[in-house]
Amino acid sequence: MSAKQLPENKPLYHLIGWLAYFLFTTFIIISSFPLFNTLVRQITFLVTDVIMYYFIFYFLFPRYYEQRKYWQHFTIGGIVFMVLFVVRGIVVTNFVFIDQICAGNIKELPVFMQGGLTLLTIVSIATGIKMFLLAYRYQERQAALEKEKMLAEMNFLKAQINPHFLFNALNNIYGLSVVGSNKTPEMILTLSEFLRHNIYKSTSEKVKLGDEVKCIENYTQLYAMKFSKPLDICFDHENIHAQLDIEPLLLINFFENAFKHSGINPENGYVHASLKTEDDVIYFHIENSLPDFDMRKDRVGGVGLENIQKRLALSYHEKHVLDIQQTTNSFIVKLELHGN
Repeated sequence: MSAKQLPENKPLYHLIGWLAYFLFTTFIIISSFPLFNTLVRQITFLVTDVIMYYFIFYFLFPRYYEQRKYWQHFTIGGIVFMVLFVVRGIVVTNFVFIDQICAGNIKELPVFMQGGLTLLTIVSIATGIKMFLLAYRYQERQAALEKEKMLAEMNFLKAQINPHFLFNALNNIYGLSVVGSNKTPEMILTLSEFLRHNIYKSTSEKVKLGDEVKCIENYTQLYAMKFSKPLDICFDHENIHAQLDIEPLLLINFFENAFKHSGINPENGYVHASLKTEDDVIYFHIENSLPDFDMRKDRVGGVGLENIQKRLALSYHEKHVLDIQQTTNSFIVKLELHGN
């Protein structure tokens, strides 16, 4: 329920609440006083209660407390409380208990104080409700800010990755066009499909697993096309649940990382991956070779893998298991993604 749906903004709820309060308290005391005395007390108490409640709710807190003007809040609130306190005390002593006071059965001061102090109940209720609503709205704002922060960070991480894909693909197409390869038109079409997924799907919170698989296939095809001979690339994804939701451009980054560090070429290196699903759980495994020499200045995994880990923490939090292993000749990643 949002703040706009809370009873504070529902006049009918207020009307029903005050009516119920009036009838209940009248029922309790009506047998103790004459009808006229009872009605005078009840109407006066109701009016002063309503004034105190809405004064606290719509004037005192918004004008002073929420603006951190605490001294003015308590000073002005105290003055209004004392005025209404005196009004209630006068009514009680002069209309409700007047006969008992005149007869000397009870003293005026305790009656005066008792009539006024009942106003504290309304002050406590109004203050308590208002403080609860302020805390509720604060939590809503914090949650909204946290979500915006998460989305901004997620988009930043995606923005770091997408240009790298495009840069590599364009270099490959350029290389093929220079030698007049007949693969160039096919590669441009594949790049077009890949970019369509990047542009229209990457901004979504989730995409279908089948669409992500197609994007991976386009990416691996783009990468392999720059070589004249086949590469040892394998991606097994038979019988997957294609309609499962997944964070866009997530798995493909493991492929990008594997290609970058495997040293793969027609003579050496490999990238082997598999994907399967069980119920709403996605199991992903990818392994790539490691060359005998260091191909890059950064360590295996590098910034790309760090970005993936950050995205997993943001999108899946405790609903994922990531296992990374490195041997002398291979780098292995195992990932489990659990649906919502």
